[in-house]
Amino acid sequence: PFASLVAQYDNNLARVPSDAPLPGRFRSRADWIFRPTVGVNMERPVGRQRLFLNASVSRAMHAQNTQLNNNRFSLGGGAGFVLGRTCGGQLSAGYNKRDQLIGNFEDAADATAETTFFTSALNCSTVTGLTGSVSYNRGRTINRSNDPSIDRAFADMRRQGVNGSIGYRLGQRGQVGISGTWGEKIFPNQLVLGQQNQNEITGISLFTSYRIGSTLSANAGLGYTRVTSPLPGSQPFSGNTWNAGVSYSGPRFGANMNVSRGINGGGNQAANFALATNFSGSVTYQLNEAMQLSTGYFRSKMDFRGTTLIPETNLLQSLVMDRAFIGADYRLNRLINFSFDLNHQRRESVPETFSFRSTSAALSVMARF
Repeated sequence: PFASLVAQYDNNLARVPSDAPLPGRFRSRADWIFRPTVGVNMERPVGRQRLFLNASVSRAMHAQNTQLNNNRFSLGGGAGFVLGRTCGGQLSAGYNKRDQLIGNFEDAADATAETTFFTSALNCSTVTGLTGSVSYNRGRTINRSNDPSIDRAFADMRRQGVNGSIGYRLGQRGQVGISGTWGEKIFPNQLVLGQQNQNEITGISLFTSYRIGSTLSANAGLGYTRVTSPLPGSQPFSGNTWNAGVSYSGPRFGANMNVSRGINGGGNQAANFALATNFSGSVTYQLNEAMQLSTGYFRSKMDFRGTTLIPETNLLQSLVMDRAFIGADYRLNRLINFSFDLNHQRRESVPETFSFRSTSAALSVMARF
């Protein structure tokens, strides 16, 4: 069992430009939010296999924007299994539900978003160094509103995907291989001439990873990705996607840096999918046995693609998001941990309607029994 409490101050909760009026569902631009959470994580071995279960309930309480108070509930579990001496895998499923407040006017309505998902994975390796993996995932999101005049079903989505890879170990230090992916997202309530809005994502890539000594490691991948849709007026994509990263882990000092270019499959009303180029870097320092300090920076540049016959998928053309943070984690004893985070983020978008700047600070305490 565990319990936590987060106290957060945000100076731009509505995520709007400083000179823009607040949407009707907000009473104050800045606010304090308190998030208590209770839950349980369980795991039990059954011979060579294992069973696991996790569940949590939380509530967000706002000091000023009390109409935004909401509950969250999640439940998940599954099994990990071993097949012979060379293969293993996992099956898992889950459900989560979140309250929302939807609408730009004073009569904004209560709504909920419910998500269910299933995942499965199988991994095998041989003494000769050959490895293989395959996974399948499936999920569904259903949106409901208590106000019949607000259509939340528009954002409903079904998704599924398959990933597979074949690799070869480079001694005890690294690996090279090839991977492929296929996925689809269907928006059943976004219809054009009786046809559902959907996109299909396929990709193939070469990957490698290598470890230098006991502290330094690097990884990279280069591939080709294609996004298509049978719906008239859809904006497709085909091109190179890639990623590269390096990390260092010393006795006290740690650092990592990652860059990537890939497809974000979407799932919101602003677009069907986005081409995202990301950069992230962070540094950690273990001050003593109880306290760790951290700082980092993240940048994301996103080019959004929609369907010309569905205006709601063309609300946003592009954005650049920058976020910087500093933080500290303190372990009081075996049961209780404290953490502090200070974040500043800035988003520049086309159109400017979606641009904003915000600064937030959060203090949290976690107890694990």
